[in-house]
Amino acid sequence: NAGMFLNKYDKIDWKIWPGIDLSYQLNNELRFYTTYGKAFRIPTYTELYYTSPANIGNPDLESEEVANYELGFYVNMKNILINAALFLKEGENIIDWYRSNTEEPWQVRNIAEVTTTGFEFSFEYNLNELYINTFSVGYTYLNSDKETESFDSRYFLEHLRHQAVLKVNNQLPFNMDQSWNFRFEDRINYDDYFIVDTRLAGVFDNFTASFSVSNLFDS
Repeated sequence: NAGMFLNKYDKIDWKIWPGIDLSYQLNNELRFYTTYGKAFRIPTYTELYYTSPANIGNPDLESEEVANYELGFYVNMKNILINAALFLKEGENIIDWYRSNTEEPWQVRNIAEVTTTGFEFSFEYNLNELYINTFSVGYTYLNSDKETESFDSRYFLEHLRHQAVLKVNNQLPFNMDQSWNFRFEDRINYDDYFIVDTRLAGVFDNFTASFSVSNLFDS
């Protein structure tokens, strides 16, 4: 599957952004795939022109450009779904807000290049018995070559390094079901934290009612 996006902006001129996906079905259960694509983002009005005591825009900003590569596989069996992938993102002219210290306002500029590599894995098991409908685990690892240098960054120094997620959906009496989401996150330049979300839902004759709590233990 291949395609492209053609666009023209006054400051960018004509650009072509291609994308291609290749997959190979080895058998009924296993499929390999690889993808490549380029994307862009033009600066927002705020990034270009907005000025306040806390933020200073930059009318000379260039558009961001990113190339994405991914290689992975799917395993789809009767009750099990597995996905694993390696990915690489190469960014040019990435826009970020920075400042030398907390006394200065945020200023915006293009960072020359940011390369992000990573790995993700997910496993889902559909039980449909013993009051448990589905059970899934997922893990993502990210590594970016962006360095702190001597300034604070609003965006790129706070990305996730590790994230692990456990999800459980269980059946309750009276046609009710409950879902749990347990998430561990290791974020750059921040303490690790553990978050629990839950949602309770019921289907009745003519309506559905639900109740959810995010960050149950105030992490």
